[in-house]
Amino acid sequence: MYKAMIFIFLMGGCTTVNYQSNNTIPVYISGKKDFVKKVTVHGTLDYYLWGMIPDSHTVKIDKELLTNGLKSASQIVVEEYQSMKNFLISILMFGVYMPMNYKISARGIGAAY
Repeated sequence: MYKAMIFIFLMGGCTTVNYQSNNTIPVYISGKKDFVKKVTVHGTLDYYLWGMIPDSHTVKIDKELLTNGLKSASQIVVEEYQSMKNFLISILMFGVYMPMNYKISARGIGAAY
């Protein structure tokens, strides 16, 4: 029992992610009728020493969406997870390296290129 508790503590970590906007594109809470382009962004954040280093990561949501072709967004959904591959890496590295994944989905108007 004692070993299991230590394992859970070490694998739990202290990861912190701040999802923020820097107002580069307009963002709406509710859906808009002409926002038909769906964009999904996947990313990986690297943590070390059971998630204690770095203190936190910051992901700029609107920058990610702009980079992936939206000039205005609504219905934004942010998911944070650890893939099976990254979970196994964390176990094999005994928590010294812990990659975490995130996914940002939104509907919007595409940029005119």
